[in-house]
Amino acid sequence: MSEIKFACPTCNQHIACEVTYADMVIVCPSCGGTMVVPILSEACAAHPNLVLVASLPVPKQKFRSRVPTLEPWTEKDWVKHYTTITGERPDTSSDRVLRLLILIVSLPVIGLGVLFIGCTAGCR
Repeated sequence: MSEIKFACPTCNQHIACEVTYADMVIVCPSCGGTMVVPILSEACAAHPNLVLVASLPVPKQKFRSRVPTLEPWTEKDWVKHYTTITGERPDTSSDRVLRLLILIVSLPVIGLGVLFIGCTAGCR
């Protein structure tokens, strides 16, 4: 088997390995740095005493989503948007709940008041 001779790009240590390691990432036995074993071209094969310099491995790119991530709007954001578009404040759910609660509490109180007034008027 033929060998590839190259130098570490970090410490310039001369390294020899088999051709089957071409384009693989290896660790330098001297400095521990990682490098890509160069691919032996036709021109390099004609000069076996030539020492190549290996390249540093290319860092892997992070996967980027094609769809941008969107931040959901808060209730304040919706109120601000509605106010900007229409010019008036929207009827928020908390206002509706408060009105409903007042209605639920006040109707029985009014009913009991009417019943009490009717009862006291008939008792005399």
